[in-house]
Amino acid sequence: MWEDDALELTMYKSGGAENKLGTGFIVLGRVIDWEPIDDRMSRLRIKGRFFSCHIFNVHCPYEESSDAEKEAFYAKLEQKFDSCPQRDVKIVIGDMNACKGREEMNKPVIGPNSLHIVTNDNGQRCINFAASRGMVVRSTFFPRKDIHKVTWTSPNQQTKTQIDHVFIDSPFFSDIRNIPTAVVRTSTQTTTWWVQACTQNCRRRTTDVGGSHRRSTPSGCRTRLWLSTTCSS
Repeated sequence: MWEDDALELTMYKSGGAENKLGTGFIVLGRVIDWEPIDDRMSRLRIKGRFFSCHIFNVHCPYEESSDAEKEAFYAKLEQKFDSCPQRDVKIVIGDMNACKGREEMNKPVIGPNSLHIVTNDNGQRCINFAASRGMVVRSTFFPRKDIHKVTWTSPNQQTKTQIDHVFIDSPFFSDIRNIPTAVVRTSTQTTTWWVQACTQNCRRRTTDVGGSHRRSTPSGCRTRLWLSTTCSS
């Protein structure tokens, strides 16, 4: 754990000694609990105004990994997920190594706006997990140009994929918003997500701007956090 008193930020990070894998959070807000589960998974619980929020940051096994490794990963994620308090808002975010297609049967979970046409094995495992836990893959619901859907680019610039995703409990679907960014990682960079968790924690405040003009701005937001997934070098 690392703290910056001037900015009131706290960093939480999991991972092995070699720093080849790991997940983490940089948080501005009230943290209830933090668990570095292993080098591919960590979770953070933060205090909200109406609901607490449980956020899992994950780095899933690669598409080429064995079925046994993938099944062990999801078994652990399911066990940790199911141990969360029922009333908590639950979010899963990070490097899923998963391409989700546009198959009609998956649209209730992933929406119509994935970059990819066909779902790969990792993608189907992600969809199955989300559906079994009443979640949606929010990152593939946003209607954006394909160039803005890319989250990973190969070193030779030939392969561009959308393998980093955000899941959230379906009743809180609208709490994850599309925030434009110019950051697209390569195989040697980290994944960086920004989330203002649980927008129901915010209320509107009206302030005077330039005499008679008035502006409505968010006020009372409890927590802001940045989430990073460290990739193997």
